[in-house]
Amino acid sequence: MPPKPPIGTTSRERDLHFRPGCYSLRQLALLAKLSGEERQRLAMLESDLAQDPKRASARVTDSRSRLDQVVTAMKRLVEGSNAAAFAECEALRADRAAKRDAANLASDTLFAASPLPQIGQAAWRALWEAARRYSDEVAYPGKSFPDASANDDLCVLCQQPLSPEAVQRRLTFESFVKGTTKADEELASRAYEATLAQAESSRLTIDRIRLDPQLHRNRDREHRSCR
Repeated sequence: MPPKPPIGTTSRERDLHFRPGCYSLRQLALLAKLSGEERQRLAMLESDLAQDPKRASARVTDSRSRLDQVVTAMKRLVEGSNAAAFAECEALRADRAAKRDAANLASDTLFAASPLPQIGQAAWRALWEAARRYSDEVAYPGKSFPDASANDDLCVLCQQPLSPEAVQRRLTFESFVKGTTKADEELASRAYEATLAQAESSRLTIDRIRLDPQLHRNRDREHRSCR
């Protein structure tokens, strides 16, 4: 009984294999001939076997890690760019605007008689908080700003004695800063800015999605080995 033909031979090669008395060097050479795809696969196997296994494994692990990072970034991009995400961002923007208008209205009403404009606004608040830090940390560390003794303590900005009216005005300023309307505005602003920051972090660039060329070669090899 003749031996079974090798797995993967063509019908013509099987015919030659089963035909009695038809064996020749030419036919054996035909059976031993490798196709272009087989030669390419053999070269890949020889290349893999010639590599340092530890270094090759580390390279594949690194490529897998980078691919996982790209997949995670793509998921974040999809989650941050759908209709629901845009609607949420717009709602937070509108809420911030409404809370800011309410705080401005409260400021305008409370400080209508103030001799200077925009009391309670961003520039004024920065000045107020700077005065707080200087008073609590340097000038009057034993007191909590804006508490002060009239005619004894000095204004930390103009360094003049504080009159009873000035002390009361400072307390009025502090009540506005600590009030609900201003706190609501700050909370809404932080929520909106956090959403914008999250959207910014979801951006993808070519550099972030560019993978190691070795990853593509490994993927091709795995694909061919499964055929």
